[in-house]
Amino acid sequence: MNAHDLVQEIIERKGKIENVFWIACGGSMIDLMPANELLKREATTFTSTVYTAREFCLMAPKSLGEKSLVIACSHSGNTQEVVDGCEMALAAGAEVVALTDCEGSKIDNGKWTTWVYPWGEGVPQAEVPQGIGALIAAELLDQQEGYEALADMYEGLKQMDALLPAAREKVNAELGALDLDDGARGAALAHDVDLGALDEAEVLEVTAHLGVAADPRDANGLSLVGHGKRKLCTCGWHVRFSLAEVVCS
Repeated sequence: MNAHDLVQEIIERKGKIENVFWIACGGSMIDLMPANELLKREATTFTSTVYTAREFCLMAPKSLGEKSLVIACSHSGNTQEVVDGCEMALAAGAEVVALTDCEGSKIDNGKWTTWVYPWGEGVPQAEVPQGIGALIAAELLDQQEGYEALADMYEGLKQMDALLPAAREKVNAELGALDLDDGARGAALAHDVDLGALDEAEVLEVTAHLGVAADPRDANGLSLVGHGKRKLCTCGWHVRFSLAEVVCS
């Protein structure tokens, strides 16, 4: 599967897309944010919005319908809120594309287009959700309005493949230098950080070291905000840090 052909097929089936909705939870939602920001900046004839999947289900936009494209992401493929959002979008007549790492999971059920991506060390950025989303957005822009920077988007993702290994090494080395116990350090070194392994003080230490402000709202949640107090993620104590945010902070 590739973004160009996917978007072309969607437009052939649905005609011009009028609005795009990106839905996910936690780290998967962070992966979709660059694509949403691209469309918010560049699109002039259609709109783009990102939702947590639960928010999307509880406050379904009235514009959701036959001319909508819903891009959903669940790494495990079993996040019930994301599956529910896809079901709701499908019932409204929208075109649904689900991204997952897990073939045969709940979200890979044959009801909509499912893009099963590889995961692990050495996988190109164009083949994981952050890159896939950006390419879908760029292709939709190009095929509906024309997008002069399309080739640059593809080239930029290739350049990230060369840049990210050194960035990961730098971030992991800095996290390894923190004064955490072995279990907490092991959790923090992963790209998919399970903050449940850390107590509140250690969570605040990790996020402060990364240049991200942590605001623990209650016992069940942690809101991460970046520069300008832009909300990054609210997903309980489980947060996947975006390397793009880490490197830029």
